[in-house]
Amino acid sequence: MAKSIFSSKTFWVNLGVAVILGLFGVEIGVDPQMELFLVGLVNIVLRIVTKEPVRIR
Repeated sequence: MAKSIFSSKTFWVNLGVAVILGLFGVEIGVDPQMELFLVGLVNIVLRIVTKEPVRIR
């Protein structure tokens, strides 16, 4: 059975990244290409450990 998107680690990580890096313009000390690589890497790891699908509604 699908879980709520609000219980998804991937959702919260991506929302956090969008808020911190996008809206606040926080720089983490690496170039933007490395930031994108790191976010992509975290997403891949989260997808590997995901055990069930999410639902939007």
